Amino acid sequence: MSKWSVDGQSRRLLAIILLGPIIGGLAMLALNVVVEGLPEIEYLGPIIFMFMVFGFLFGVLPAILAALVYLRLEPRLKSAATRCGAAIGIGFTTSMLGVYLILLSVGGETLFSAPEILRVGLSGALALLFTTSPWRASSPQA
Repeated sequence: MSKWSVDGQSRRLLAIILLGPIIGGLAMLALNVVVEGLPEIEYLGPIIFMFMVFGFLFGVLPAILAALVYLRLEPRLKSAATRCGAAIGIGFTTSMLGVYLILLSVGGETLFSAPEILRVGLSGALALLFTTSPWRASSPQA
């Protein structure tokens, strides 16, 4: 094994931390489109880019928290249904907590209303669900 090889657990950790915030930002955009309607077409490109950037900025801390909790619990979760439930619950909770902590640290905790915080939680749940793929068979732990 070379010193640059990465095991499965580390790859999943990197996928959650690097891809999770981008997926969460796109999920947040989709939820906003469902709730508020589609923006004007000429603004669609910049809006998608903005949601990806801010999704990454606001999503790194929740993604780190979610990755640490989920990967710690995953060996104990035997079925795909329990892994999916855990991914949804952990993603939802860590997203809401992480974004609230970030907003609290910059003095903007009143910027988000309750429905927006719920959208943040849903986008985090979807991001963790898609980056962990818990419906697949779990790889054997070495």
